[in-house]
Amino acid sequence: MRIMLSACCVMTFAACAMAQPVINEMRCDFSNPHGWWASRSNTINFINDVRSGKCMEVNYDGNQAQPLALTYPLKWQMELINDRIEISVSARGKGVFRFALLCRNSRGENHFMPMSDLIHVDSPGKWENKKHIFMFTPETGGGFSRTSSYDLTLVINPGSSICFDDLACVVTSGSVLQTEQNHADDAEKPPVPTAEDATNITQVPAYAKGVVKEFALSDLRDIHLRTHVNEKLAAPPPGNAARLTATGVDLEYAFNTDKHDACMFAFDIEIPTFDQVAVTTTADNSKFRPFIVLKDAGGECHFFPLIDSKRISGQLINWSGKKTVTREIAAQTPFGDLYASRWGGDDNQTIDFPVKSIILGLGKYPDAAKGTGKISFEKIVFSRK
Repeated sequence: MRIMLSACCVMTFAACAMAQPVINEMRCDFSNPHGWWASRSNTINFINDVRSGKCMEVNYDGNQAQPLALTYPLKWQMELINDRIEISVSARGKGVFRFALLCRNSRGENHFMPMSDLIHVDSPGKWENKKHIFMFTPETGGGFSRTSSYDLTLVINPGSSICFDDLACVVTSGSVLQTEQNHADDAEKPPVPTAEDATNITQVPAYAKGVVKEFALSDLRDIHLRTHVNEKLAAPPPGNAARLTATGVDLEYAFNTDKHDACMFAFDIEIPTFDQVAVTTTADNSKFRPFIVLKDAGGECHFFPLIDSKRISGQLINWSGKKTVTREIAAQTPFGDLYASRWGGDDNQTIDFPVKSIILGLGKYPDAAKGTGKISFEKIVFSRK
């Protein structure tokens, strides 16, 4: 395996005998700001520090709606499947961040992959070491096993004021994991629980493949209309309405501003688990964008376009009449803070089942587009593939 880095990082390679693991190690002391970026020039500063000579100071405005992603191009050209990635950084100040990788494959596709849960910093006067170990598998890697490059990323929540120093990343090859597993297999096995022990174990229901829950939206009794007007949540203007009918919910929309507008309705329902959703609609060839928002048990909201396409232009209604659209729902949502794909709650970027409530709606694209019309939502099916 090979790592190519710019001059601001110091690389060391541990040369070992054949029986020893081969470790790739990267360390960055922020002596050169090259590689890090922020959406605002006053957000990050590289300041002198008595201990290390230089550190990166991040002051991110608490009024911002989205986290800030700071990336550093590692340009790793290797296959990470089954590798162990240990990443650490010294931090002081107050705020919240997480580690992530931005992966690009040979086709130029990007995949933003979180590597840790939220990490809290609350030490204004002293440095703390924050470390996380990530196992890169086909599941955690989202299918990005062979890539052309990786960017190391710090994702920083609004309202954070944190200094970072001594960033390190150590990659251990998959052969090391196999060796560790072999040792683990030789270890003494824990005793098998007896029938008496089993009575103290909480039984989690198993869900087979197939339909988990199916219902007609005409059976709803309580829906709540919401609208975004001119990029802000606002009271519904004239022409926007959500009406229960004998066949479902009719959503009438009136998009009249030059910025983003959306019309939607919310309802409470509990869905224990699923990885696919199908929604039957009757549409008017509006060329607008239908979506679903899932609010999970942790209070976090997860946004998905109903039409499963990587291009926004492919997520627009291009039919008149009845049609069922189906899309997959990943429990760990693809990183999409730049696109407001999730917000609120525990912010762990994972759908914590059961889902507690749902929003169905329509948003306009592009933002300057205008139009009025109606879309009917008639049936929704949650299933497991």
